[in-house]
Amino acid sequence: MLPYTIDDAIGEPLNHSVEVTIDFGGRKRWLFFTTPQLLASVGDQVEGTRVRMHLGEMHMVVVSELSSVVIDAVLRQLHVSGELEGRTVPLGSQSAEPTTAELIRSSAEGKMAVVRIDCDRIIDWESFHDVFAEALGFPGFYGRNMNAWIDCLTSLDDPADGMTAVHAPPGGVLVLELAGMDGFARRCPEQYEAVVECAAFVNWRRLQVGEREVLALAFYKRAEPAAGSDGG
Repeated sequence: MLPYTIDDAIGEPLNHSVEVTIDFGGRKRWLFFTTPQLLASVGDQVEGTRVRMHLGEMHMVVVSELSSVVIDAVLRQLHVSGELEGRTVPLGSQSAEPTTAELIRSSAEGKMAVVRIDCDRIIDWESFHDVFAEALGFPGFYGRNMNAWIDCLTSLDDPADGMTAVHAPPGGVLVLELAGMDGFARRCPEQYEAVVECAAFVNWRRLQVGEREVLALAFYKRAEPAAGSDGG
């Protein structure tokens, strides 16, 4: 196997990206490893949808979970099959357009991770907790009430707590992109108010003990017509 270096610290195994530099006898080339979960939060959106699109750059390796052991095994497999050099690009090479690696790096430097919540699936408290537990990876003992919701999200920056499967990047925030907010607010006003108020409480609770904010909401909701207005 050729000498190589993993150029970045491996953070959250399910939601991270690292670059690897390989020495081909004095010629240094690189590739990067990332995960499906991280790719879902960066890149261009398919027109008319919120779906992220990536066109499969040759020097991108997608694995379901990142670790030094996984990286070593993949590099050795590519080396044995003769594909390793073809899966790399020269160190320092640049493209006129931002690559997936650059988009991922920008997202990490911006200290932000994004999780999309499909509010169109929420019709009551039962489905509310189903959707958030699925999207955020709450533990099996999740209590399915707003106190438990707050407890889980308070630990977004501490993977060791095991309260969520996705996490805020070090020093950053997790953004909940709430899709379908108009219909959700009309259909489930109690749940709508709860998510807004409880997200604010997560940050307030942390500030009271000297910890930084860790959660943000992103959504668009049309203003309700004023009372007596015909909307014209």
